[in-house]
Amino acid sequence: MAHYMRGMVTAVRPVKEYVRLSIKAERIAEEMQPGQFAMISAGTEPLLPRPFSIAHVDRGVLSFIFQDVGRGTGMLASLRVGDSVRLLGPLGKPFRVDVGDRPVMVAGGRGIAPFFELARRLSGRSPLLFYGGRTQAQIIETGFFVRLCSEIIVSTEDGGMGHKGFITEPFAEYLAKSTPPVIYACGPHAMLRRVAEIAGSVPTELSMEARMACGYGICIGCVIPTGREGYRRVCLDGPVFSGDEIRWQDLK
Repeated sequence: MAHYMRGMVTAVRPVKEYVRLSIKAERIAEEMQPGQFAMISAGTEPLLPRPFSIAHVDRGVLSFIFQDVGRGTGMLASLRVGDSVRLLGPLGKPFRVDVGDRPVMVAGGRGIAPFFELARRLSGRSPLLFYGGRTQAQIIETGFFVRLCSEIIVSTEDGGMGHKGFITEPFAEYLAKSTPPVIYACGPHAMLRRVAEIAGSVPTELSMEARMACGYGICIGCVIPTGREGYRRVCLDGPVFSGDEIRWQDLK
């Protein structure tokens, strides 16, 4: 059940290329499942709330990771400890966690966000993490995953850290010799499409991003093409979808 509530900012700090915003919101924290998100709005200006994956949950505090790239995220990045924000959450369909051993997570850039709590839930199943970014500045908090994952493979497009190239390259090499029970992925649409192609018949759980205004299916602003002719809402039917149900050629 989603809750509309006020939350208090407990921390705002830079994490390399990103901002980590922590908000006290106990009711949402108690019910959140890995892969779900929240809508956040700050200030009094008539800006639409922004959807963000819930990254960390700790003693009633939610943490979100985002880039300061526009007016809305700029307002969130400029918040101070003690400020009040409006939240709606938890929203969306979560990841499925009743899986076998050695599941795989593939993250691109800020797509790492939903995997913090997912890795915690899967820690007893020896998950693997493939984590890529354009540069080393987009690879964050790997120490957290070292404690929970059996293996972490990092890549950067400029070669500044780990494999030089796209993360889908070492992922494809791994999948050529191993068959995980499920593949979770979050990141740019191009990366997700490639993950789905490489996965073949292996089940995939892809966390999709989309612009949205409401977060609960009314505005129909976040639809993506699925099936043969249909469309589904990222906020309500997702954000987690199976890779084989998305019409990638029609996705804008």
